[in-house]
Amino acid sequence: GPLSLRRLDGTPFSFPSGCTAEKKPDSEAFCALGTLSYTPGFNVNITVYLFDVKETTKSTHFHIEMALNGSQPAGLNITGGGCANVVDKELARGILEGTVELCTQTVGDGRGKFDEKTGNWNAEVEIKATAAASIFGESISLPVNKVVQAHIGPNYDFGLDASFQKSTGDDRKKGIAIFFDLTMNTKDHSLSTWELVGAAGLHVWWHPLFDEKPEFDLFHKNFTISRR
Repeated sequence: GPLSLRRLDGTPFSFPSGCTAEKKPDSEAFCALGTLSYTPGFNVNITVYLFDVKETTKSTHFHIEMALNGSQPAGLNITGGGCANVVDKELARGILEGTVELCTQTVGDGRGKFDEKTGNWNAEVEIKATAAASIFGESISLPVNKVVQAHIGPNYDFGLDASFQKSTGDDRKKGIAIFFDLTMNTKDHSLSTWELVGAAGLHVWWHPLFDEKPEFDLFHKNFTISRR
């Protein structure tokens, strides 16, 4: 089940306003929830839930804990859990359905490490994606595993970049390939303004019937978190 989040005393925030971990909000494919607290130092806890396209109570999430001392980073932890189909589309009239399932998983205990060279705290989280296509009832699938890195640097510079691509290979007759991009950053050196971008693409070919390359913009959103 979902990780129980440590409830730190702090000011709660949510985007879209009022969204919860339990169900996809009407207006977005994600919900960002968290707390801001100011003792001791400045702490930001934020959990981003990415919801399943069809089963709207299912989600996969990143939980990020940041500590700052002034504008200098003092700690970063990241954990993850859950699985959700972030893409589930009929791609060709009744013969081809494509899905991308995304899962997140904590690496070790999720605790970050300080890098003296850059002044960044870095932490890792594992992403598992499975691209699948069902063609005339026969399915082909392609799993991808990647450990991705998040960092918090001086001047409130947070970034998480989960991007990868993979293909089933050289079989000319049939195959599937995926690209996936997920980035989350602070904007304008501010921990109150965030950008979350997600995109996915499939390439499914089955010679000589079709060769399809659908792309999906999952979300591209700037959002502000503030003390309510």
